[in-house]
Amino acid sequence: MPDANAKDLNDAEVASLLSKGLMALSRQDYADAVANLTPAAEAGDPDAQVNLGFMYFEGQGMPRDERTGVAWFRRAALQNNPDAQYNLAFAYSKGRGVRRDSQEAVRWYRRAADNGSVLAQYSMGLAYALGEGIPRSDAESFKWYMKAAEAGYPSAQYNIGYAYRLAKGVERDDAKAFQWFMKAAENGDPAAQYSVASMYRSGSGTKQDAKAMREWLEKAAAAGHQGAIDALERLQAAEALSNG
Repeated sequence: MPDANAKDLNDAEVASLLSKGLMALSRQDYADAVANLTPAAEAGDPDAQVNLGFMYFEGQGMPRDERTGVAWFRRAALQNNPDAQYNLAFAYSKGRGVRRDSQEAVRWYRRAADNGSVLAQYSMGLAYALGEGIPRSDAESFKWYMKAAEAGYPSAQYNIGYAYRLAKGVERDDAKAFQWFMKAAENGDPAAQYSVASMYRSGSGTKQDAKAMREWLEKAAAAGHQGAIDALERLQAAEALSNG
């Protein structure tokens, strides 16, 4: 709903202000971003509201003001903006700008997830896995992780692989575990890269392949995965002994 004190802007003017504000954000001209986003947000534009809210929430170009950020998130969230709904849920989950409330966080994560937010779908999977703000359920966790995984979110793809590997909310299936670990690994997830290497080593869910194992260990190690770094050092030490 437009602010009662906002300038009477028509749709074209609001769209122009939003466009200018987003362009200013992209070049990190925060003063210009605020100057353009504020009147658009006050006129009721949800995209302007969520972007202005994020600037306040994170202190981009201004002193951090999480309460004001949350207020803008809420205004956009009530207009069914999924990014704002996710940000509002995150604020409730962390107690930033609002009293921490896990159940309220889940309520907003669910609304954002139902509106297609991949991050919210992943967060719903995590909430069910941990039992935060909602009764714990591996089956429900798997369902929400799968939505995010199918949308290409690497952490969700890794968690689907993990679920298949350890029978969390689904029957164990090493072949499917390997497939999902590989999807996440190809998308740059270091834990998944390490898991792919481990499965190539053991031959679980795929054929044993020492060359492929080493390649994925090196990728995970280069990304800073400590387990991969340690495994690669052990592999190199063993090779040095055998060659010595």
